[in-house]
Amino acid sequence: MSKVRIKIVSGYILGFIFSLILVVLMTSIILKLTVFNKSYVYRVLEENNYYEIVSKEIRTKMGDYMMSSGLPDSILDDTFTVNDVKKDINLYINNYYKNTKTKLNVDDIEKKLSTNINKYLNSRDISIESESVLNDFIKGITKIYKDEVLHYNLLDAIRNRFNKICKIINLILIISVILLVISILLLKFVKFEYINSTFISSGLIILFIILYINSTIDVSSIRIVTENFSNITNVLYEKVEFWLILSAILLIIVGFLEILRETSKKDLKKS
Repeated sequence: MSKVRIKIVSGYILGFIFSLILVVLMTSIILKLTVFNKSYVYRVLEENNYYEIVSKEIRTKMGDYMMSSGLPDSILDDTFTVNDVKKDINLYINNYYKNTKTKLNVDDIEKKLSTNINKYLNSRDISIESESVLNDFIKGITKIYKDEVLHYNLLDAIRNRFNKICKIINLILIISVILLVISILLLKFVKFEYINSTFISSGLIILFIILYINSTIDVSSIRIVTENFSNITNVLYEKVEFWLILSAILLIIVGFLEILRETSKKDLKKS
């Protein structure tokens, strides 16, 4: 095989590798700035009223739990606020990204519940036969709060893996940048003339991956822990998908613009 053919084949192979590296780099950047960025997650929760929704869910489940007790729903008044829920959820997320188990302090909720129950019983001149039964009842109610905020501790099983993936993405970002620079230098060395088309290829690869995922997996029907949490994971997926599609379109546009620029340059030289 002649040196010219070797350079041409090497150029196309390097061009394809460059496209793949660009796909990996863009995907890693988007994941790093979205799913693996707790500040971004906080913002998504705020935008989708997640704290208010969870707060209402907790109140509803607490009310259901109390139905057999004969106590009125009013004893739940002022036991916790949306801000309390927000603070505890954000604490959980912060600890999750630090790979630390969260232990919620619900002493204040227990005290408020105890006060409200005692006020109600005293107003009805009802005495408590067993203090331990009352304490168990209160702990049962506060357990609902902890379960909803901590997602029943089910996500703790993948906390280590989540943080490992986060570290791997950081490593992939560094390696991708290095490989991208090396591949550009190699493409220039072999004088590959179609480097601009690799941007188009990268964009098309990203679009193909998204199309493949959406055609094989119904992401919206996947239920993770609770319905509320599943809705948020769907929103995060849609956000990631949006940024990937946008990046793909930009890569394709950049590729076409560069091809047009190179073509116009050649036309000017000929003229």
